[in-house]
Amino acid sequence: MILDGVQAVTHGSPLAFINLISSVTPTLDRQSIIIESEKAHDALFGQVAHSIGSQFARLKFIIADADDDQGKVVVLLEELCKATAHWGAFCVMCELEANSPLFEAFRRVDFNVWAKQYIWQILPQICTKKPVASAWRLWNSSDIKAMRALHQSLVPKLFHNLEPMTRRNMLGLVHMDCKNSLTAYVDLVYGPKGIWALPIIHPDCADDPQIICDMLAALPTPGRRKVSICVRSYQPWLEHLLEQLDAERSPEQVLMVKYLALRQKVNASLELAELKNGRAETGLPVAHIEKNLTPPHLP
Repeated sequence: MILDGVQAVTHGSPLAFINLISSVTPTLDRQSIIIESEKAHDALFGQVAHSIGSQFARLKFIIADADDDQGKVVVLLEELCKATAHWGAFCVMCELEANSPLFEAFRRVDFNVWAKQYIWQILPQICTKKPVASAWRLWNSSDIKAMRALHQSLVPKLFHNLEPMTRRNMLGLVHMDCKNSLTAYVDLVYGPKGIWALPIIHPDCADDPQIICDMLAALPTPGRRKVSICVRSYQPWLEHLLEQLDAERSPEQVLMVKYLALRQKVNASLELAELKNGRAETGLPVAHIEKNLTPPHLP
């Protein structure tokens, strides 16, 4: 069972030989765990990965059957989550089909649903109209402010820590209206197997499905790869657009997260006499204490 939808769309199965080789990189933490059983074919296997410096870890896959002992699946998930704590991740994320028989096991490990999604694929022959040449273009640094404003207005504030404005894998596209105002953008992830697209489109300009066709036509290097359009539940108007195009829709998926740390607000600010008196602080800055350091020897 693949739990990373972007990985599945762009690179295929994480168990493929080419993906196993490419996963050996110094910028990626990766942990695989096997839960053995008396019968070799009943062993459970799973993997979790974390990009160094990221606040999120992601479950890549687990190999388990619906008939497997749910208690063993829970143990496997708990062990995978424990591994991420040593990497400094604040939470573990994954994607699961809504009707998965393993859903209850994830809930028992404190995974919670924060959104739902569908993956849509549009057949090339559906988009027959000539695209508007100036509607979509590659974004640049001058678009970031408008993109952030659109992201903050459409993505619920509760999800901002889980849904970044962009994954920054490569340049995406922005859509400009006749007044040269940004009304949509799409985050893109390319891979040898396909292209994953997450469009953020304002509902005021989402009345014509041609905007989706124009977006596909504006992709810089699509080749023959399939384009999978991800539609989150906080943008229901996009489902209506894609239904008009007779696009193929995947089964409903749930986006799940398990928090490893809780945010806590500071109730009272620190009082520094040097700041209150208007004098500059002359002491040394506080440095982070490295792990596993032994204290200095005192005579």
